[in-house]
Amino acid sequence: MDKNQEAFNYDEHSRDFILELYNKYRMQMLKLAFSKLNDWHEAEDAVEEAFVNIAKNYKKIIDSESYEIKRYIIVTVNNISYNILNKKNRNICSDI
Repeated sequence: MDKNQEAFNYDEHSRDFILELYNKYRMQMLKLAFSKLNDWHEAEDAVEEAFVNIAKNYKKIIDSESYEIKRYIIVTVNNISYNILNKKNRNICSDI
């Protein structure tokens, strides 16, 4: 089993936890990403990438308090949104 397969090898409890996070926070994450990116497609990409990161690192937060989980999710989607903006700005600058 390679590293990526190990990262996504979940028991039922872990899958339920990640699915619950997705259902609970997806719209908040989407709105937050859109507020940074001003593009729905890029916001969706940011949320998707954030959930891949969250799924890979779920063990860090699975036993955390609700407010800590929410903070982790917000920081994750913020960072990814800023990374997308930085890439876009670098591409614009390199075109000049």
